[in-house]
Amino acid sequence: MLRSRKPAEALPLSLAHSLFEPLRRWLRVWSAYAMLLLASAPVLAQQGMTSYEAYGGAAYGRSFSEPTANAYGWNVSLAQYPYDSHPWVGGKIDASGVFDSRSEPVAEVTLKDSTYTFLAGPVVRMPRARKVRPFAHLLLGTVLERTTVTGPDAAVFRSSLQVSQAVFGTAVGGGLDLALTPRLSARAQGDWLTYRENESGRANNPRVSAGLVLKF
Repeated sequence: MLRSRKPAEALPLSLAHSLFEPLRRWLRVWSAYAMLLLASAPVLAQQGMTSYEAYGGAAYGRSFSEPTANAYGWNVSLAQYPYDSHPWVGGKIDASGVFDSRSEPVAEVTLKDSTYTFLAGPVVRMPRARKVRPFAHLLLGTVLERTTVTGPDAAVFRSSLQVSQAVFGTAVGGGLDLALTPRLSARAQGDWLTYRENESGRANNPRVSAGLVLKF
């Protein structure tokens, strides 16, 4: 997560535009792939060619950069398993957002950090053991960090100052699905999220999530 910085370090408009350009390109690809998966789902499902898993749940993330912080938010994903001959291999698109807020007594400001991920990559699911099925994935994409600084001195902080960066990141992890019905499962998963922070070098932060999976 982004650490605090002085107001004078606010990014110029042209530099901010260059940082967000990779994110915009990735979002276009991510959205197009998601629409393609959803549009093809009914046809492929009728032909028995593929299966899908839609997931949504709550997420928790922790930053080990100084100062350390706990963040809470959401995590959603859509996975496709297109091969009848290899039903354990598929692809996944994943998005998440986690948020934390803290106060700096010396500067009399409040810092609100937001970390968003937009990732995609291969996923492998293991054979089911009774009602439990493990899976593993390797996801690549964009990590967007945003810090909002608010303080009492509007002349200095303009009431609110926002600094953002978009960088390349990876998430390696997996989880367990517990079948509740033939189409609905409970999921617990964890990732090791790695990306480059603007000030403190490379970030290596855990991300865990729990929620429900709909299979169709």
